[in-house]
Amino acid sequence: TKESAAHLSKIVADGKMHKEYLAVCHGKAPEYGEMVDYLYHDRMKNKSFVADKKRNGTKEARLELWTQGEAKYKEKELSLVKILLHTGRTHQIRVQLSSRGAPLYGDGKYGAKDNDKIALHCYKLGFLHPNGKYMSFVSIPNGGAWDAFENSLPSE
Repeated sequence: TKESAAHLSKIVADGKMHKEYLAVCHGKAPEYGEMVDYLYHDRMKNKSFVADKKRNGTKEARLELWTQGEAKYKEKELSLVKILLHTGRTHQIRVQLSSRGAPLYGDGKYGAKDNDKIALHCYKLGFLHPNGKYMSFVSIPNGGAWDAFENSLPSE
């Protein structure tokens, strides 16, 4: 309904939607890390860039990540990471990982050389329903690069 859509939009706008992502990136990711950058989004190119300092047009981008596993897939060393976004900037996960030499598997726009589907998946979503109950949804990715991590993927 229109009312439900408006309510969900408000939750997202107020930063009250809890989202956790899974991503497969190139190389060895840190066991745990917090990434804080200033991002600039070029609308003409539909691409974001890490800026060296805060200036007009940049926005702070923060996320935390935890490595869940490492594997080799199609002769490439990859890491599975779980990501908690503290901000939601355009292409944030893609550009922050790529800027540290760990582009997402399949993400040619941000430096990966794979000709495959981008391995980024919002696997957990939660929010407070208007009826007062907390609702949480889980979706575990599969197929492609995800299959290399079948023993490292969360069960819920």
